[in-house]
Amino acid sequence: MYRLVVSDIDGTLVDKEGKLHPETIAAVRRIQQKGILFTVSTGRNIKKALPIAKALSLTVPFFCIDGILAYDLQQKQIRWGAKLEQSQVEQLIAIGKEEGTFLELNDGFRYYKYLPEKRHEAFDFYNSHTPWGRFKSYLGGVEYVKRPEDLLRYGENAFQVVLAEEKEKAKAVSARVKAAGIGDIEVRDHLWDEFLFINRTGMGKERSIRVLTEHYGISPEEVVAFGDEKNDLDLLQAAGLGVAMGNAVEDVKACADAIAPTNDENGVAAMLKKLF
Repeated sequence: MYRLVVSDIDGTLVDKEGKLHPETIAAVRRIQQKGILFTVSTGRNIKKALPIAKALSLTVPFFCIDGILAYDLQQKQIRWGAKLEQSQVEQLIAIGKEEGTFLELNDGFRYYKYLPEKRHEAFDFYNSHTPWGRFKSYLGGVEYVKRPEDLLRYGENAFQVVLAEEKEKAKAVSARVKAAGIGDIEVRDHLWDEFLFINRTGMGKERSIRVLTEHYGISPEEVVAFGDEKNDLDLLQAAGLGVAMGNAVEDVKACADAIAPTNDENGVAAMLKKLF
């Protein structure tokens, strides 16, 4: 008997346009009414995840930034967050500045970004970099700074720092960060070749299952997890039933216990109906 469902959002719970289908909402509501716990674990920050959480009336805290923090919709506060130390942020920003990389700092609610050159717009997803594009990004929780030092204003609330560069340079920067002796951080450089996601040690979406099962007194074997990308691998592996979407990358499909229809085919809804 499964008692908890944890789902990724983008490429999984929503379609390719980022929309949550009424059929999916209805499927989640049905299992909630049966007493099954449901939540999401996403790479999004709180601000970007809130519309989905509200549409699904989540009562279980939902995890953002790949498991680094949870937000309680009912209490309107962050739960189980793991911030970086100010000194760690300072060292990471200094390396990014010296290497001339794209820089991003995430405080849970907003993304603060520094793009040293025009070419770094390629690493800034979901922004057309037109005046309208930047305005929409601002509404979605994105702010741009003019100097890398400006990011330090938000350092005491940072949960993650991201550095991005072209593939070969990203490898070299990753090696430099790992050799810097910063301590108690991990560099997740295996998700996308050009990006270094840097956070406290022991993070990842698997943490959402670990924290929630302990909090609710549930066994990991009683958890169903849905995902589609490499940052969902540990989530699916930690669950009793790991479900890959039909549109998932091959690495995720290879580790999954089951394959659902694609996100454009309301695959999560179809699998929930089958399971419950």
